[in-house]
Order: sequence, then structure tokens, then C-alpha cells
Amino acid sequence: MIRVALLVQPPVLHGLIHSLLASDPEVRVVDGPEPADVVVLSQTDPENDAVPLSMLQRAPRSRILALAADARRAVLYELRPHRTPLGELSRASLLAALRGAPAEAP
Repeated sequence: MIRVALLVQPPVLHGLIHSLLASDPEVRVVDGPEPADVVVLSQTDPENDAVPLSMLQRAPRSRILALAADARRAVLYELRPHRTPLGELSRASLLAALRGAPAEAP
């Protein structure tokens, strides 16, 4: 079951999104303090990450789906672990990892 919180305005868009989600048996729209797996958020510019990133700081396991005010565009925000095997550790590979770049081949 996917728990979805709707922070969508205007009310007409909220109702439309709610109806679309409620028709799926694997989705439950939640209200209030209940935790959500996904938060659907409407904002003027879905690419403005200030609000979604703030929400992810408070609920890092959630995903934030930011909708444009006209509901024509959307951006999905999520935090997820990333793993990069570094192979045999050397001074060069350690420094490269700290800098976020792959080490040069010897």
C-alpha cells in the first residue's frame, strides 16, 4: 500500500488528483500527521527545490512529487543511497573519492 499525502491547490486540482489516486487499490490518500510514502505538492515552479528539499530533511524516506500549478509538469524528489565501489584503496583513490572524482588509472 502506497500512502500519499496531498498538498495540492487549488481545490479543483486537489479533487482531481484525489479521484485519480483513490481509484487505485494500492494507493491510500492520508491526512494529518500520518506518515506518507509520497507527498504530492503543488507549486508555481516544480523545479524550485527549496520546499521539496526542506520536506525531505524532515521525512527522508518519503518522495516528493512537485506539480506545476497548471499540472502540466512535475518533478520527483527523493533521497536515496548511492554506492560506488572504489576497488583497492590507495592514496590517489582515497583523495579522488573525497573529491568525488574517479582515480586516474596507474
